[in-house]
Amino acid sequence: MQPGSPNRVVSINWKLLFSRLRKRVGLLFNSARHKASQTEYTPPSWLSSFRLTWFRLGLMGLLLYVFTQKQIDFNISVGKEGLRTGQAIVARTTSLGASDNATESHQMGLLSVSGENTVASRGQDWHVDQLNPLDVQAYINRFERVALTEADKYGIPVAGKLAMGIYESKAGKSPVSIENNNHFGHATPNGYYPNAWTNWRAHSEFLNSEFPELTNTAFDLDRWLVNLDRSSYSSTPDYADRLRAIIEKFGLK
Repeated sequence: MQPGSPNRVVSINWKLLFSRLRKRVGLLFNSARHKASQTEYTPPSWLSSFRLTWFRLGLMGLLLYVFTQKQIDFNISVGKEGLRTGQAIVARTTSLGASDNATESHQMGLLSVSGENTVASRGQDWHVDQLNPLDVQAYINRFERVALTEADKYGIPVAGKLAMGIYESKAGKSPVSIENNNHFGHATPNGYYPNAWTNWRAHSEFLNSEFPELTNTAFDLDRWLVNLDRSSYSSTPDYADRLRAIIEKFGLK
């Protein structure tokens, strides 16, 4: 084919091209490294006054990382003697606290016979406005689907079951519900539960076996409340009315 022909084919030796590029990059890298080795870095005067070292910079970075986290957990090892001392103090404090609370409740005549989960039945002084609306809404969001499951399996109205949990656990803020996952204290007295769901299921099984009139009525909330009022589930005289107040105030369905 003649030179200058429009159909001329250009052939490129890629191997030779990459070889030359690699040599060129290597020369540039060696030149930069040589220049860097011959140059002495002099920090500004304001920086030298801090006397920063790599160790201190690393430590500052670690501290900054730790304190910007949302949650910080500290594990403290106190040894056997310290552990035994702490356990003794906790046990003694718990015993004294329980004794003082029982004495005070007995003197005031406010101790509940039914023993609802940390809810002292103080006659007529309870009011639905004592519940924190934010806590109640968070409780509903957390357990509404669980209540639906229990309604399908045992026929317990969703609104009734949620109201029971809200009232008896103070919307999940009572000590027993926090520490033991027990939201229905007097009905599920087995102490600690691995999670709240197992406690909810244990409560449903309890109602199904001991108070069958409170099951299989999932679609008739009014009749369920009447049956609850007539039952011996709680020694609080207006227990059903309290649940009704919770249902109405927070729009439970």
